[in-house]
Amino acid sequence: MAKLTKDELYWQKRNEELEAEWFRRSQKEIERELAAYYAQALKHIEKDINDLYARFAIDNSMSMTA
Repeated sequence: MAKLTKDELYWQKRNEELEAEWFRRSQKEIERELAAYYAQALKHIEKDINDLYARFAIDNSMSMTA
């Protein structure tokens, strides 16, 4: 492999830094999206559980407060 010039080394290092920054930003964006999906899934699960309890209470003539 040929020895890199000073300019080539600079641009290689610069490219590596840009790639690392892109990776950090991408990972943060993915983590934000996942957190939003988890929060949305949690709301759906809680609604399903509440609906299940409500149906059970109605079917068994029970109060939700008891």
